[in-house]
Amino acid sequence: MSELTILGIELLVRDIKIAVEFFERVLGFELVERRSTDDPAGEMAVFQVGDAALTVIEPSTHGPGTVIEDRTPRLGQIVLGAAPGRSAPVVDAVVTAGGTVHRLGDHRTVISPLVVAGATGVDAAITLIEAGDESG
Repeated sequence: MSELTILGIELLVRDIKIAVEFFERVLGFELVERRSTDDPAGEMAVFQVGDAALTVIEPSTHGPGTVIEDRTPRLGQIVLGAAPGRSAPVVDAVVTAGGTVHRLGDHRTVISPLVVAGATGVDAAITLIEAGDESG
């Protein structure tokens, strides 16, 4: 059994105003933050959904920070949490299977969207965060 837990899901959306309206007013999710973002460049909103967060981002075509070339609405990433040292076996398994990971040096490791797409057909990253750092 995995020792990972879902911390959050990130969606890229076409129109953040419509997305906020849907998630907040229609589904009743609690909006906990809405702001501009530089990574990626655009507008974001974060909702609390049980123990997890749902982040919706409307990427910009320009501006400070990382500009995403493909702004097609889609799943951006799944964020998984683990106790300290517990993500290492998952990372090792990905690398052993020939996959690419990016260790960010701040308790976060990103499994490449190419790896996830190869396994699922969905072009999305998986970010592993060890306890004590739930930013993402």
